[in-house]
Amino acid sequence: MPYKGITNDTCHISDNVRGRTIILIDDIYTGGVNIDEDAIQALLDKGARSVYFYAIGKTARRRQNFISLSNFDLDNVDDFDDAVNLPF
Repeated sequence: MPYKGITNDTCHISDNVRGRTIILIDDIYTGGVNIDEDAIQALLDKGARSVYFYAIGKTARRRQNFISLSNFDLDNVDDFDDAVNLPF
C-alpha cells in the first residue's frame, strides 16, 4: 500500500517544475490509495505553481456479498441447494 511521502522516496522531481503549471495524468484513479494526492503534494513542495490532475478512469467499488452457511441446515439437502444456488 502506498504511504505518505512515497513519491519523494521513489521519484526524482526535476527543479524545472519550479514556478510552472503541471498537468498530472493517471490512467486510473483509485480512491483511498492517495498516490495521486502524494504526487501532487510532492510537485507543489518542489515549487510547482499549480498542479492539475486528470484521470482517465476511476475504480468502482464492488459490493461484497457474504453468505453465512451457519444459517442453513446443511444436513437438509433442500437448504444446501438453496445456499449453493443463490442468484448472484
